[in-house]
Amino acid sequence: MRQGISLQDWLHTPRAQLAMRWEKAVLSRLWPRFYGHSALAIGSWGEHLPVFPPRWRVEVVGHEPGLHCGALSDLWELPLMDSSADLAILRHSLAFARSPHRLLRETDRILSQRGQLLILNFSPFSSWGLGSKLPLRAMQLPHNMRLLSANRLIDWLHLLDFRVEDMGHYGPRTPLWAERLGVNRLIQPGYFILARKQRLPVRPLQQGWRQAQPLWGGQVAMGRSRSSARVIPFPQRNA
Repeated sequence: MRQGISLQDWLHTPRAQLAMRWEKAVLSRLWPRFYGHSALAIGSWGEHLPVFPPRWRVEVVGHEPGLHCGALSDLWELPLMDSSADLAILRHSLAFARSPHRLLRETDRILSQRGQLLILNFSPFSSWGLGSKLPLRAMQLPHNMRLLSANRLIDWLHLLDFRVEDMGHYGPRTPLWAERLGVNRLIQPGYFILARKQRLPVRPLQQGWRQAQPLWGGQVAMGRSRSSARVIPFPQRNA
């Protein structure tokens, strides 16, 4: 039986270092499009984050100890308050989550209104994803890593009322003809999805008028302050 490689061991391989350089370049390129002050990186994927501008407060919540994270947490129940982050970065954490959809719901909960979400993943249909099925140690990915396709994640994001703002692939440079034919998705192992919450805060309208209440005997009274309706008494019966 083939022995899998652990996440900690894989992060020290040349392929992992190469992937992190690609992802750092993606983050640096997307950084001007982020808004807010608080960013949360979820997952144990090393410390290769770009240098954040000083106005940002960045926290890292990991799921495995010893991998450069400020706090440890289960990926299905994040110990964070609602609407506490303006930006959430899921660097392959969905691939290690017991329930990726639940992690997305948790991320949706902790994001502020109109918060942004950046997902980085490896494609199961790329050279790395398909190569990991081969019995070659050099092609292995961490043994507990489950690759998810971009289309599947986009469907889940739509169900959670996210709007996908951008999507692309990263990896080795490919010629222009490969991009036109879509072959770069096979050559480039990673993809990113940038999405934003669309849910707007809603304040229930206050009732500005008093609903007419029937009085005893069928008489109807309207509110005095907002209505000019007159109260019409019933005619008096003759004795």
